[in-house]
Amino acid sequence: MKVTKNKINIYSTGLSFHDVMLATGRIPSGPEVVFMDCTIGGEFAGRLAETGERVMGMESGRCFATSVYAATHTYSKIPDNWSMNDAVSILSTYSTAYYGLIKAGRLRKGESILIHSAAGGVGQSAINICKHYECDIYVTVGNDEKKQFLMNEYNIPENKIFNSRDILFKNQIMEATEGKGVDVVLNYYRDSIIACAYADGCLTTRDAMVVTYFRGAVTENDKNITKGLMAIVGLSKAEAKKVTPGGCYLACHNSKYNVVISGPKKEMSEMMKQLEEKAVFVRQLESSEIPYHSQYLITSAKPMTEAIKKYIPNPRLRSRKWVSTSLMTTDSSDEALKYASAEYFVYNLMNPVLFIDKLKDLPTDAIILELGPHSIFPKVVSETLDNSTYVSLIKRNANDTNLETFMAGLATLYESGQLDR
Repeated sequence: MKVTKNKINIYSTGLSFHDVMLATGRIPSGPEVVFMDCTIGGEFAGRLAETGERVMGMESGRCFATSVYAATHTYSKIPDNWSMNDAVSILSTYSTAYYGLIKAGRLRKGESILIHSAAGGVGQSAINICKHYECDIYVTVGNDEKKQFLMNEYNIPENKIFNSRDILFKNQIMEATEGKGVDVVLNYYRDSIIACAYADGCLTTRDAMVVTYFRGAVTENDKNITKGLMAIVGLSKAEAKKVTPGGCYLACHNSKYNVVISGPKKEMSEMMKQLEEKAVFVRQLESSEIPYHSQYLITSAKPMTEAIKKYIPNPRLRSRKWVSTSLMTTDSSDEALKYASAEYFVYNLMNPVLFIDKLKDLPTDAIILELGPHSIFPKVVSETLDNSTYVSLIKRNANDTNLETFMAGLATLYESGQLDR
């Protein structure tokens, strides 16, 4: 399909939280950074250069500029009663909320819904959409100021607002709904180990949400965990060990020259400063000041295990397809770790992720199919498995070409003999 692009003179652009996180190095750029000189600024409002028509739209970066060439399907006309600033303030948040609620959640008129982090941009957008659908709305917030804001701005009753940092809020919601619960929950998670368990058939959607919730809620509410930081470092494992301060841990072994270090804030901050002075690549990762994949989480182990077990009392056995990056042998001496159990998920959270170590165990001619929003492992795979075939089915922020990418991936699988039947 031919993609038509038009020049748009930009009058207003939005600064999103995602842009701030990218600019400050709190999250890494995607692979598109190789082809683009600027990846921040994803929303714009302006006029078509040819006709002067007011339009608003989204692009994969490059919108902090005087003009942009945008595909026709990425922008639309601005309503007459909206200003340019109004238009640019709703694009990413409402798109996210609409996709989650209507496309993925299939929200229907009159249903009940729980909106997490409701005072944020996506949360407020979701509230407005749910009000349009006349839903019974329940929300969570992180503090009293946000609670009061939702009460004043959106008339959310106080008895329908819950504290997201209180692990008992689930019971409170069940009480408020007379034991029925809600029809739809708007939330997100990006935990690969839980996605792996889901793909292996060990966790249902409900189970995945249970594990995700308690892994986050228990650690965030554990006041005994030392406040810490995590950082990705461009060094080999051996080199990283030499610069890792006492009390800090190698949390992830990602590739030949890429590790993640986790530890207390003071020691980690000093280490990052020293590495920057030596021109060694280092970038802090967002971890809510929790030093994950370290023994600092030991006080969370018991309550997290008990909480998950309550909802998943009979875990499923992990299949041979599940190559664990937490255990260096599939013949674990701990019987519980052979299952997608509470013990396994807690163990994973407290111990190093040994990605490249397990990648080496695969056949050198393996076919690696990466399932994710963008391709991040091709270099690691090619460096580790000489004769392997790497396939990525989609690319982030490339919907106009993703059909071709997907079909090309299927063609590669077919040529490798994996789609004969």
